[in-house]
Amino acid sequence: MITLSKLTTTSDHDAGDRFLLAICARLKNNCDENDFIARIGGDEFVVFGKIPNECDNGVASAIQQRLFASTVGNIDISTTMINYQGASIGVTVSEEGDGVESLLQRADKEMYLVKKQRKKMSLN
Repeated sequence: MITLSKLTTTSDHDAGDRFLLAICARLKNNCDENDFIARIGGDEFVVFGKIPNECDNGVASAIQQRLFASTVGNIDISTTMINYQGASIGVTVSEEGDGVESLLQRADKEMYLVKKQRKKMSLN
């Protein structure tokens, strides 16, 4: 699977930048107009958005699947066509009393669980 570090090692940093811009555009196209998307480092992005008050795990899972699906497929970065297997996405829902830090920590934990599951599946 292609990673940002592999891409910048085998190509150049411009290729990595184009890859990140393409991923950001795909995320933006699959979010609501009032959602907020930011790159927080490396190949990690955060998306903040409003969801229904009656949110359950099904809604969070649907959001995770929609964002994941938006990142899968061919990405043309001018010098190379990348068949990207999709981003690892962690989704969490705000609970009463949550601050930004606790939300980011939970989403990060969820993302690493997804990465671990994907790695395990690729070994089988």
